[in-house]
Amino acid sequence: MSERDSVSSLLAAAMAEQGVTAMFGILGDANIAFMSSMSRQPETRTVHTRHESAAVSMAGGHARTTGLPALACVTSGPGLTHATTSVVAACRARLPMVVYAGDTSSGGGFMGGLQEFDQRGFAELTGARFLRYEAGQDPAEVVATAVRGTVEAGVPVLLSVPVDLAESPVAAVASPPKPTVAADPAGPARPEWVAEATDRLRAALAGARRPVLVVGAGAVRADAVERVRVLARRVGAHLAVTYRARGALGDDPRQIGIVGALAHQADQAVLDAADLLVGFGADLEGFGAFGGRLFGGARLAVGEEAAAGRAASVRAAEELRAVLDTVLAADPDSGTRAADLPPAPSRDEAVRSDFAELAEVADDPGRLDPRVLMAEVDKVLPHDTTVVIGAGHFWSFPIMYLPARERRFLYSIEFGSIGLALATGLGAAVAEPGRPVLVVEGDGGALMGVQELETAARSGIPVTLLVLNDGALGAEYHKLAGKGFDPAEAAYSDVDFAAMGRVMGVHGATVTAPDQVAAALSGSEPTRVVDARVSRRVTSRWYRRMYL
Repeated sequence: MSERDSVSSLLAAAMAEQGVTAMFGILGDANIAFMSSMSRQPETRTVHTRHESAAVSMAGGHARTTGLPALACVTSGPGLTHATTSVVAACRARLPMVVYAGDTSSGGGFMGGLQEFDQRGFAELTGARFLRYEAGQDPAEVVATAVRGTVEAGVPVLLSVPVDLAESPVAAVASPPKPTVAADPAGPARPEWVAEATDRLRAALAGARRPVLVVGAGAVRADAVERVRVLARRVGAHLAVTYRARGALGDDPRQIGIVGALAHQADQAVLDAADLLVGFGADLEGFGAFGGRLFGGARLAVGEEAAAGRAASVRAAEELRAVLDTVLAADPDSGTRAADLPPAPSRDEAVRSDFAELAEVADDPGRLDPRVLMAEVDKVLPHDTTVVIGAGHFWSFPIMYLPARERRFLYSIEFGSIGLALATGLGAAVAEPGRPVLVVEGDGGALMGVQELETAARSGIPVTLLVLNDGALGAEYHKLAGKGFDPAEAAYSDVDFAAMGRVMGVHGATVTAPDQVAAALSGSEPTRVVDARVSRRVTSRWYRRMYL
């Protein structure tokens, strides 16, 4: 048998034909034939990672950036279980992705049963859809089903391929089982829902004197932002965004920034005076918003918020636009209340209000105020940068104090896990080779994925890792203090990330003062790690509002 006639080679060729342009994975016994075949696809880039979790997160970063199905590849047993957190996160983020999981032999007994594992049960547990290659099936049809399935279901599809079948020729079976993936089709737009939502929106706005209209990621993906702007002018409303939609309103003078726990003090004052919060494709209750705790007025949600880079469902987008179009058509522009709208705080005013609330760090030698750090980063960071932000106490600082400008912001927060941001950023960099990528991580999260700096160096992936290094598990440090416990339990010794980066083949720099930031972020080296020593004495506004 020619290797090119094997199931693996035909599966790989089908992946390329389906438009897969990159694969992220690590070799193992059960996926070695498929990865080798994928590496020979001329239109597909193969990135060999150092960990299976990173492979899935890189595919996630690629999918977040392009909106198209991405490909990760793991081997059997621990190869799949190592990726558990990233698979769950990708499912929560509703990312289009195929996870090729090599499996043990279809007849059992592979490696003495050492890596036997229930891959179907794994998929059900994590929220992924499951598809298994069976003897006699057409590899091209199986791949097409997997790619179509991840788009229709709105979550990753786990493609399980037994190693003995992968390395064998396609078997001729009279009636092979038809490959299927369970889908959750959204269906067409619902006129009755649009009518009901329109009535509720018009009634709420008619009774409001100080409304705030919130743009969420769902509105951005539905191309409905300008409609919300027009409505805000009509009804004399302030505008705001969720953290996932930051930057969507540009420099609109009516906007008051991010709603929820990430709001600046001056912006929160406007929200406190509002009597109605209307979210368009926005989550007003979930993580980051905490609407029930941080806003005392009436709330109304119109449409759903896309959880990540993937577009909201077609139906959700159509319904959101339909509601706005109906309201705007029924209430023509016969004079606006915009002239009566109090001015929103400028971004500089909003930032200054936070500094006044908590003075700058004093008497903390060798440590930066993370808010000042973000201002220095902004001075040298290109306006078209993709900024990938990890999870932890530190994340408030880049979200609140790094101006959006024309930058794209991606997050790896969907499962609340630290350690996924660097791999996500590498996937984004592969997806758009000409666009700068800055990954902002805490020291705890960076240590969970730091091995992928070697992947970046070896594979020539340009990315800058900025570590906000407070020598602690920052979230736990501040929460321990807020609960009356000893925060020192979450404090660790400083890790030299600059030296660690150099060992792995990338440029490394350490910054302990504002005037060092520009040089650390500049230079000809395409991949770098910047170890920014930040002070634990600055507690984010989020944590002071929620936990202290």
